[in-house]
Amino acid sequence: MVLEARVKLGSEGTSEAQSCAAWAPVADAPADGAREGESGLSGALSRRSVDLSTYPSARSFFEAVRDASVECERTREALLRMEAREGVRAQGYEAQGRSGHASDRTAATDARIDYEERMRERIEADYTLIDVACRVLYGSESGKGGVDALMGSAVADAISFRYVDARPWSEVAAALGYSPDSAKSLRALCDQGFDCIDFLGWDNVIGGRGEAEG
Repeated sequence: MVLEARVKLGSEGTSEAQSCAAWAPVADAPADGAREGESGLSGALSRRSVDLSTYPSARSFFEAVRDASVECERTREALLRMEAREGVRAQGYEAQGRSGHASDRTAATDARIDYEERMRERIEADYTLIDVACRVLYGSESGKGGVDALMGSAVADAISFRYVDARPWSEVAAALGYSPDSAKSLRALCDQGFDCIDFLGWDNVIGGRGEAEG
């Protein structure tokens, strides 16, 4: 199954992963580039396809999604650190009037822009995986399909928090109201979801249809 996804990359000047436990589909988002007034990774829209048949199992797909989420977060944090360095150098220049600070600020800004450009394609690909994962978990229309409709919100949310948000088990437990030592139970919920996807097939899961593909 090849699934097309279009996804907005974050807001407020940085790329930022969104929890798809509260996700709404963006398939009908405008297909133009960055929105007016936005720049860098923040306003980019990606229209890409993901061939789900290249993943040998649902688990392997969601492990790739988790890796993508981790990379997005690391990129976001790196950009924030770069922006903070620019701000500190700018403040020093204004306070002391030293020309060296201006050149430092320019170099820091150039480095951030270069980093954004180098990471753009990878981050767009990462967010495409995240968008597709949300469709698998919650359907093409939020709450009307996916693992959520077939297996219940506990299973879908457990996978979402663990793999889409890339949270440790302790945080997954807290988000779902489980005790801190419930990792084994939460793994079991995720395994149920993966088994459901593998048995029914991607198309049927996304559509919320409980019939195995022939």
